[in-house]
Amino acid sequence: MNRHITLLLALLTIILYSCAEHSTLRDRLYKAESVMEADPKAAMAILDSICTDQLSNDSDKALFALLYSQARDKNYIDVTDDSLVNIAVTYYTGRSDDLHKERANYYLACVKCNAGDYAAGMTAVSEALRIAKALDDDREIARAYELMADLHNATYNSSRSLHYRYLTRQHYRKARLPRETAYSELDLAIGLYNDRQYNRSIALIDSLMPTINGDSLFQAHCLSALVRPLLYTADYRRAAKVLAQLKDFTGIYSLTCQDYANLAELYLYAGDIDKAQFYIERSASLSPEAIQPAIARYRLHLKDCLLYTSDAADE
Repeated sequence: MNRHITLLLALLTIILYSCAEHSTLRDRLYKAESVMEADPKAAMAILDSICTDQLSNDSDKALFALLYSQARDKNYIDVTDDSLVNIAVTYYTGRSDDLHKERANYYLACVKCNAGDYAAGMTAVSEALRIAKALDDDREIARAYELMADLHNATYNSSRSLHYRYLTRQHYRKARLPRETAYSELDLAIGLYNDRQYNRSIALIDSLMPTINGDSLFQAHCLSALVRPLLYTADYRRAAKVLAQLKDFTGIYSLTCQDYANLAELYLYAGDIDKAQFYIERSASLSPEAIQPAIARYRLHLKDCLLYTSDAADE
């Protein structure tokens, strides 16, 4: 009899321990989800502390897959393999958890975009948008439109991208998210530039500058975005002034390949071929493969300028 009681107590202890361990894992998943928006690094740290072998049921595995995909994206870790996020997509498809279903499709679209599979990305984000609209969730609707704009921009469809930039701003405003609204307006200004509406781009960025309240990084991004339309409207004096201002943000902002290309263009306009060549090479070293043809064209332009300068000197 005592032997049976001892065995039952041992089994009960194992069951209670397993339940407690499962509860602790689920609590950590919920904690990661709760801090994801405010502190993605903290969310990633929590998720990294979880041993995936201990995720014993499909719901926990799916939630982990979704949250880890989300944390990677929010920490600017570009992923091209969709195997993890598809665990979440497969699980939530056909289930009534619409918010997690929407986010699973959204992050699948992000992965497809990173992989350059823009058609699959558009399919996934369209499904995310459909669910977000059914939920009447303006924040999620805005994010879906934002990704659609990025996808169209990646395929050089500037007019469609611009259309979705306007919708993004509209829904971030409706969601009453001032920071996201500000960045969506900056993206809209860049979209106007891409659509060759240079003066409207300049006017929108100028209107954003007085609204910046201590967000130095956002100010730096605004200054960076302002230079291109200024160059295209031949306002070289102001473009040079803006680039000089941008150098004041060195501690929080790193110059991009586009910033270096802008510097090259300014020096070319000023007739300083050596510095123009130096900065175009700096730009080339940072440029993604997709814009290397543009860099090659710029090098040919510099070569023509050098030949012209040499011929002029010979005369």
